[in-house]
Amino acid sequence: MRRPFAEPEGKSCPHVEDPSGQSFAAVHVPGAAAPTLQIENLWMAITRWVLKSGGPFASFLHSYISNKPFVEKCTANCLWPVPAPYPKWLGKIPGGQGKVSLDEGSRQRAVNLSVLALSWLHMGCPKVCPPQLWSGKALSSKQRVVVDYLEGHYKDIQIGTVGPTEMGRSAARVEGLYDFLFSLHDEVEKLLPHSYLERAVRTSGPGVSKMKPGHRDLDAGEVVGHLPINVPSLAKQVEPSRLSLPQGRPEFDASGLLLEPHRTVFDDPISMARPPDPATDRPPRVRVHASKQQALGLLRNLDRGGRLRLAPKEKIRSSHLCGCFSLVKDSEKDRMILDARPPNELETPLQSWCKTLGSLQSLSQLELEEGFNMYFSGTDLRDYYYSFRVSKLRSFRNCFNLAFDSGPSPGV
Repeated sequence: MRRPFAEPEGKSCPHVEDPSGQSFAAVHVPGAAAPTLQIENLWMAITRWVLKSGGPFASFLHSYISNKPFVEKCTANCLWPVPAPYPKWLGKIPGGQGKVSLDEGSRQRAVNLSVLALSWLHMGCPKVCPPQLWSGKALSSKQRVVVDYLEGHYKDIQIGTVGPTEMGRSAARVEGLYDFLFSLHDEVEKLLPHSYLERAVRTSGPGVSKMKPGHRDLDAGEVVGHLPINVPSLAKQVEPSRLSLPQGRPEFDASGLLLEPHRTVFDDPISMARPPDPATDRPPRVRVHASKQQALGLLRNLDRGGRLRLAPKEKIRSSHLCGCFSLVKDSEKDRMILDARPPNELETPLQSWCKTLGSLQSLSQLELEEGFNMYFSGTDLRDYYYSFRVSKLRSFRNCFNLAFDSGPSPGV
């Protein structure tokens, strides 16, 4: 069913209310209209889709379902290949499906398909299933252990309905792609009377194509239209009311924890950067993505928490300023991103510590004494980057590309 673009009467997408004292226009929250999904519905249908798709794996599944019970002469029990543990969902056990919940039935279908896919890979991806493997074949005790382990993982990811709130920062991407696909569908509908699929094709005589519709040997390189929108971008305007800035002033000074040259780069990055060269430099064009009212609201929020500083003009590299934009964090809050690509181009990145983050070498040489344990935490330190206290010289490097005709308003 196609989703209508017009909103039903009386229903609309969530909007952000104007904060008191600030005249911001109500705007749609990106991601709020992302479709609600349920993974169980996908699991219920995916085997049927695979069987209709064609290809080696689909052919293997069809032959597996059609195989008759086979009397094996070998008494040795091999772990792989493993038959489908729930053959009732493959139509081989008449009346054996019974009544089960959506959670259980969908999970069993997903486990069936996963087990058969792994068995297919183990056997070298054959197009035809060997007769020794058939639907309804009993599992050995070792095979049952493997299936139970796999099914446990499926239980862990059964989280029920997934809507914009559960998607978090991914909701904006899902909504954008969803709208993009519908826009593409609309454009294709306009072209159908003259489209690639509707052209006349000879039905007899020499050289007739035997390809299915949509795969005919016609000229596929002819441009018949264009989509008037781009792939959706996740960047959005800065909305001060959606930024979760800490109330207190930044207090964490990381300078004392760093060694050279990292300490100098942290405290005074301009001193370690090359000077701008107007003859050769072509820095990216960046800006503060906000209306004037939004920009003033952003400055007020930063100033209120001691995160704003005025700088002398001679300390600023006017050709390499920073922009900023927001990314959706969830249905209520955004994350502000400093677009520092221009100053980054003048600096040599230090990667000695970053390269160790994805390496096991950092842990493989550690030895723990008896009675000691090592614990790791994956807890998200929310908005921690707003808590760093930086030097005056570093703040000059992060100057906004934000101009006002006459100074900012009172209160900044």
